Amino acid sequence: MSWSRRPPAAAAAALAACLAAWAAAVTTPRDFPAGTFVDDAHYAVLAQSLRERRTYRTISLPDRPAETKYPPVWPATLALAWNSGVGGEANLQRLRLVNLALAGPLAAALALAGIALGLSAPVAAAGAAAGVLAPRFAGFWTLPLSEPLCLLFLALGVLAWARGRHGAALAAFVLATWTRTVAAPFVLAAAFLECRADRRRGLRQATLAALGLAPWAVWSFAHRADVPGPLLGFYGSYGAWLGEAVREDAVAALLLAPLRNALTILRSLGESPGWWGWVPAWLATALGVAIMAALWLARRRAPLPALGVLGYAVFVLWWPFPGDRFVAALWPLALLVALLGVPERARAAAVAAVLVLAMAGLAAGQGVREHRVRGRSWLAMREAVASRLPAGATVAAPNPALYYLSTGLPAVPNGKMRTYRAYRSGDLAAAWGLEDDLWAIVARYRPRFVITGGGALNGRPAADRLYERCPGVLAAAWLRPDGAALFVTNPDAPCAPPPWRPTPSDTTP
Repeated sequence: MSWSRRPPAAAAAALAACLAAWAAAVTTPRDFPAGTFVDDAHYAVLAQSLRERRTYRTISLPDRPAETKYPPVWPATLALAWNSGVGGEANLQRLRLVNLALAGPLAAALALAGIALGLSAPVAAAGAAAGVLAPRFAGFWTLPLSEPLCLLFLALGVLAWARGRHGAALAAFVLATWTRTVAAPFVLAAAFLECRADRRRGLRQATLAALGLAPWAVWSFAHRADVPGPLLGFYGSYGAWLGEAVREDAVAALLLAPLRNALTILRSLGESPGWWGWVPAWLATALGVAIMAALWLARRRAPLPALGVLGYAVFVLWWPFPGDRFVAALWPLALLVALLGVPERARAAAVAAVLVLAMAGLAAGQGVREHRVRGRSWLAMREAVASRLPAGATVAAPNPALYYLSTGLPAVPNGKMRTYRAYRSGDLAAAWGLEDDLWAIVARYRPRFVITGGGALNGRPAADRLYERCPGVLAAAWLRPDGAALFVTNPDAPCAPPPWRPTPSDTTP
């Protein structure tokens, strides 16, 4: 049945999906602070920069370099909600409301896209709701993160494409890429299909898309040297970080990463419906294989979204970073496309099962579980260090943007994001910076304090190793068994820790 013959059903499906998502947004607990995901605090810093200083710079860092890691659409959206009359932490609570408002329109757009692709209105509505309510994806819209807005643009692009408005679809995909760089495969998929259908028209559309993406590429290239080597990963362009990964360990970045990521993608696909922890990894992986097979079968019925999703998977496959977050970010759209690969007689049962799992997981608190853990840790650390940080001091911390928003002090990371190391050695401490990385930051930025949190990802292993390797650089003000610590620094102390290098005994985890 054509789109024009079923607008009432489509409108009802969109409204139902929208109301379901808004109901979840209103009822999902917000008993944890925003800013603890790291990226959300960074986005808030950029929103403040745009709103108060009319510039696009990482103003939380001491030298305030031009921002080249995150495209500006999401920070610009948050800037509309930024209130210069209140503090940074109060603004974080305001900014989280943006995604709670977007959850409804996102579900509606996904439902309309599903109908335009050929799903029945009830299946499309249930699929959209199941995707947006999936606990792992709900973790994005409960904080001011960019995934929901990016997916909204992708859904609008798929909807426009299915209705024959290919130029509008490409424009939506360009906006998605201006929101999250990883959306670029959808631009490439649309340009490829246009060129295959009509070479001249396709080249024209591809040129317009390239021109639409060019300003951000020019800005990033012009400011490529603004972020120094010690901060690459946490800051700086993705291209510079990937280039460093290839230079340091090409085998891990180009060969081991895709092998590990392939399993991560499949397992994460299988875990996406409910994000349950009790399912064995092999069973989640088997379900992921089935979902990937459904995506492959859907390529003839919905070539554009299927090609975009599969291109996205290839992009993530070679990205030297754990891929579970990327899978969760695209899950709602991938679910709708996968339903097209399920036999029509089985779709209703399949989507009902996924919806029940999503609702059960969300009701059990799966979507906010990690936010609560990080929130408790942050509140305890803030209380412990607030009175110890004098005005004007620079700190090195596991979540520098959040410390800046909370204290107003310039902050640098207490390590370096080198996740590609984990693909060879499996050493999480090495993957988030060791003593040589921390020393490079201390020597360059001369922070007065180094703050660490619990676990390998919060800097304590690097600080302990620097403390042992270079006596006198760090002096412990207080230490906790869980890894939380405050060190006073002496950047003038002699120190020359050797850089980490992969050894023949290192293996893939």
